[in-house]
Amino acid sequence: MNNEDQTLLSGGVTGSAGESVAPVRNESKLEYSRLDSERFGLRVFRAHDSALSRELAVAIAENECDVAIVRVSAESALSSLSGVPGFEVRHADTLVYYDCDPGRVNSKLTTPAVVEVRSAERRDEPALIALVERAFANYPSHYVTNELFRPELVLAGYMQWASNFIDSPNREVLLAQEGDRLVGFLTYVTRDDAIEIVLNGVDPEWRGRGVYGGLLRSALARARQAGVHHVEVSTQINNYTVQRAWQREGFKLSAAFQTYHVNSMLHAGDEVAVLQLHLTNGDSDKNVSSVLKGLQVQAPTLVADFSRIEITNLVFPIDQDEYGVGVRAHVSKSGVRRYSGVIRDSLGRVAGVLSAESNNSKRKESA
Repeated sequence: MNNEDQTLLSGGVTGSAGESVAPVRNESKLEYSRLDSERFGLRVFRAHDSALSRELAVAIAENECDVAIVRVSAESALSSLSGVPGFEVRHADTLVYYDCDPGRVNSKLTTPAVVEVRSAERRDEPALIALVERAFANYPSHYVTNELFRPELVLAGYMQWASNFIDSPNREVLLAQEGDRLVGFLTYVTRDDAIEIVLNGVDPEWRGRGVYGGLLRSALARARQAGVHHVEVSTQINNYTVQRAWQREGFKLSAAFQTYHVNSMLHAGDEVAVLQLHLTNGDSDKNVSSVLKGLQVQAPTLVADFSRIEITNLVFPIDQDEYGVGVRAHVSKSGVRRYSGVIRDSLGRVAGVLSAESNNSKRKESA
């Protein structure tokens, strides 16, 4: 069906209220995803070929990230199972990559094309959007594993994605057409001497009739004509049908990545408390106790609502003793009220993170 979701990378970001936010930490490969953030109303970041680590946790805290979508190579996935300190991590999918040199493959797809394949024009946009909606309804992408991403917005994202490829530099949309009806599409992007097939699908009523094979062969023929020597494509590991089509065309398995979602929720929701803390340089255990004491003294009503609280020491100690934390609250889809906050020193540097759950939410769940 598709290779995966696209992201637009940026060196600096703007928060939901328009406030300026510091640039991301490049060391962790964490980058802001404007398209995802605008679509879901959350601060979404991405990291490709990264690792689940303390460094990543610090970068998530520094950027007050709500959700981090992290891709970890299959080879290093086991070493990443220690997780991201202070945050909830969930496995979302496994992505497999295939590639080929279109000038050297011998196609085993010998059946003639059953439909016309042509390039999309702007006038095709309404029909293309309708086709994407049919092809991707209930598609099990990594987004749907996370309750923070509304399913109807996920589908709208695929529709917008395909539309954005029409008439865009270095991007192409191929359409399979039967009579007046579009029955399949394939999009790809050209980068230097390589092509990546990034999103493709077939009308459910036309699957199994050679439509996708025709689109694939047309894309490879164009790659050969352009002198391109590397074509890459990817999909979820359980999408067996499309992988068989790639293998028949001469593609070989080249890489695999595990996708994880880190639900940090450090920016969404409402700010319910701003605390000033005095911490002891060099004593991590005492610092955690000081955070709890500061909460109890400055926000006793808030603390009374906690059924669970966790203070994660990310980079204590730093050469400061005055710290602050802004505590934010949001309600999950299941009705649980959760709290989160980033502990920073007087220079704005991250020291740790706070997370808690509402005692009232727990009582409501058990009632």
